[in-house]
Amino acid sequence: MKYLAICEYQGTHYSGFQFQNNAKSIQAEIEDAINKVGHLKKRINCCGRTDAGVHAYSQIIDFESDAERTLQNWENGINSHLPKDIALKDIRLVDESFHARFSAINRRYLYCIDNNITQRPLKAATSYWIKDTLDLDLIREEVHSLMGEHDFSSFRSSECTAKSTIKNIQEFEIFSKNGFVYFEITANAFLHNMVRIIVGTLIQIGLHQHKMSLKEIICSKNRANAGPTAQACGLVFLGASYPGHTETQFSFHHMVI
Repeated sequence: MKYLAICEYQGTHYSGFQFQNNAKSIQAEIEDAINKVGHLKKRINCCGRTDAGVHAYSQIIDFESDAERTLQNWENGINSHLPKDIALKDIRLVDESFHARFSAINRRYLYCIDNNITQRPLKAATSYWIKDTLDLDLIREEVHSLMGEHDFSSFRSSECTAKSTIKNIQEFEIFSKNGFVYFEITANAFLHNMVRIIVGTLIQIGLHQHKMSLKEIICSKNRANAGPTAQACGLVFLGASYPGHTETQFSFHHMVI
């Protein structure tokens, strides 16, 4: 049988989601926990391979097992074998054709910036501190250039192996609360480090430190024209949408900030 699971984790102490032979990963922790409850037939799939230090509010995974367990027994059993910074919040049966990555129709990320003059210690592990005030009005104006389908070559890392750099950004919302600034972005898919490079560029624009507009940067198709890659600690994977499983997508409004 095949199962879909929604996973939440703090990625601070991990090399990323994907299994690595010589580093601690989220995938390895989850697979080990599943195997302690019931035999895992093959490696799990995930919706988004988050990098080292990146967090997830609703990472979507799928796994297969012939072990006879109730959904609640699966959830309780797996969580009992996971470290405190990883948890499965929901498990459900899905069709054999379901694939956490390839069945997704979009993905959503949240980036959190601590824009207080003094850094907030309790949020330090999940936010990027920028003490100089950001010009949010200017950022909101620039963000319009990102919307829709574009070639995002300027916002991909040198390690990106994607076959196509054409992506479609469907939503980009900006929130501010108690000195924190939040960027919530939804697209059909993302290039490697795309969100963090966009955020790094927006930070420079918001600090009036960047000479090019976002439109000019996009048109240049040149990574050198974009800003630096923002720190991993501020990025949270919020989830994805699937046909028939729209409740697996979560937004900023569902999170306790």
